[in-house]
Amino acid sequence: MAEGNRRNDGGPTADGPLTTEGDSDSDGRPWSNWAITLATLLAPTTFIGALLLYFGFTYTDALYAHFGVDAATLGFSTQDYALRSAGAAIDG
Repeated sequence: MAEGNRRNDGGPTADGPLTTEGDSDSDGRPWSNWAITLATLLAPTTFIGALLLYFGFTYTDALYAHFGVDAATLGFSTQDYALRSAGAAIDG
C-alpha cells in the first residue's frame, strides 16, 4: 500500500497517542464542567439534609412518645424536623 493512500483510522501514530472525537473539553459541551461541579456540591448537601430530617424526626417521635402522643398527628413540617435535629445532636 502506498504511503499516500493510507488513511488515519484514529490509531496511535508517530504524532501522538490514540485520540477519538470528543476527547477535548471544548468540543460542543461547554456545560460539562458546570454539571460535574453541580453534582459534586448537590450530593453531599442532599445527604446532609436527609440526615437532618431523619434525626429530627426520630428525636421528635421519641420525645412525644415518652408522653404518649403520636408526633405524626401534630403536623410538624420538614423545617421543624430539621430544626429539631439540633436537639438530637446536643442531647446526644
